Amino acid sequence: MFRDRFWLSLALTLPIVFYSPMVQEWFGYTAPVVVGSDWIAPVLGTMVFEYGGAPFLRGAFQEARDASRG
Repeated sequence: MFRDRFWLSLALTLPIVFYSPMVQEWFGYTAPVVVGSDWIAPVLGTMVFEYGGAPFLRGAFQEARDASRG
């Protein structure tokens, strides 16, 4: 399960990094402008956070709940 989440998250991270303004500035390139290209990084970043981080977020909530009980 973690391996599959990792590979999909990695695949989604590549366009996030490619369209990142900071990375574009570092390497001196401009990513192609397509319809909605300003939204590629935030939307895919949210997907990576929710999908790739879901097991960790569930674990954190469980730990917080258990700590509050005892």
